[in-house]
Amino acid sequence: MFAPYGTTRRRPPRWLDDVYRCAHPWSWEEWQRLSHLDLAGMSLPELRRDLGALRMRLHVDPTPDAWLLERHAALCTEIDQRTQQARASHAA
Repeated sequence: MFAPYGTTRRRPPRWLDDVYRCAHPWSWEEWQRLSHLDLAGMSLPELRRDLGALRMRLHVDPTPDAWLLERHAALCTEIDQRTQQARASHAA
């Protein structure tokens, strides 16, 4: 788990991982997820579904992991970019 230097972080309840699981670099796929490289291979509906699950996790997690906040920013950026690209291709 990520935690700011000098702080301790208690492990969140297990049920939070059922809402949205944090990434752990145990495999190539998990490493890609940890570094957000998996977003490029996801469709726009998949990105939106992932963002919805993540927002639910952030809503109920009293002390979210820093990676969850990074993931939120990465998902929002990817969705915004794809939405703008779709608008531009429809306008052309």
